[in-house]
Amino acid sequence: RCRVVEENDLVRLQCPFGMQISEVIFASFGTIEGRCGTFSHGNCTNKDVQDVVSDLCLGENECQMVASSSIFGQACPEEKNKFAVQIECQAGENYNEDTYFNAWSS
Repeated sequence: RCRVVEENDLVRLQCPFGMQISEVIFASFGTIEGRCGTFSHGNCTNKDVQDVVSDLCLGENECQMVASSSIFGQACPEEKNKFAVQIECQAGENYNEDTYFNAWSS
């Protein structure tokens, strides 16, 4: 699951029902290269963003934030920054496949 948004846009990360964000594979604010699965930091990025996103989102079903320098720090003052993130979801501790399947199939 990946998202790319422009600076000052709202980004919402969400896992399917019963699952939670288990890993932040990539997160960066500034100039971003690549696409989902191959993201890399550009010439001007704040690499601490991954720690910030992990603190906010790990263990949650969903989280949202504004992609701004007030949250992630100033990356490239002369350019329009982007925020890119890739997360992984997995079943939460209380996830019981039979319970969720039966709830939907009744």
